[in-house]
Amino acid sequence: MNRPKILVAEDDSDMRLSLDVCLRVRGFDVLAVDDGDDALESLNLGTPREYSLLITDIVMGRMTGIELIDKVMKKFPELPVLVITGYNTRETAEALKKRKRNTVLYKPFSEDTLLCEIKRILPSFMLRGEV
Repeated sequence: MNRPKILVAEDDSDMRLSLDVCLRVRGFDVLAVDDGDDALESLNLGTPREYSLLITDIVMGRMTGIELIDKVMKKFPELPVLVITGYNTRETAEALKKRKRNTVLYKPFSEDTLLCEIKRILPSFMLRGEV
């Protein structure tokens, strides 16, 4: 049975590792990268629909999460995106609203909160009781 594959783009190494471990323990296949450029490269190198979800930070080096979302919306419009950020600003909220990306978790957040959002985004996987 195929496990959903989640691509995580997070520049903070501790947060990236925490997300990786949390998701793997719950049965997800995870690729965690440290910026938007690496995330986009992974998406471009993958097979169509290889990833079930992109989790991205907003403030990262080389390519921001907003830039990544813009590129993903053009090339992979069906890919759900969960935004995680430590910056709860009006500018961030407006940028995400403009892109119709309202699924945002503000750091710090609990594992339960993260998993509830993933369950909402990927309900068919969760309904099978695999997580």
